[in-house]
Amino acid sequence: KQWYQRRVRDTHNLVLTAGVSDTCKLWDIRSGQCVRGFNRQCRVATSPSVSTCVRYVAVPGDDQAVHVFDIRQTGTPAHRIPSDGALVTQFSPKYPQVAVGSSEGVVSLYNDR
Repeated sequence: KQWYQRRVRDTHNLVLTAGVSDTCKLWDIRSGQCVRGFNRQCRVATSPSVSTCVRYVAVPGDDQAVHVFDIRQTGTPAHRIPSDGALVTQFSPKYPQVAVGSSEGVVSLYNDR
């Protein structure tokens, strides 16, 4: 499964939120409806990120790992990236990589292979 695909049409109408309720949600701003929820081990009020192709969401987890969800599916994460206290995630806009920032000040890059 690749993290870098072509952008899907009409994705500029989607917004990803994270909150203190241990859940991350993807919203369609046209309808005001929650399209998908990502609450499996979602760390409170940190920064999840959406891939450039708007197909994947990376969420720092309470289990010290990053969970990468396929937006088109629910339930189990598509990938689990072990990390030492992951706090911040960010997908590369150019390469099939996700950067993970830890609580120890370390930034690691992971690819989709």
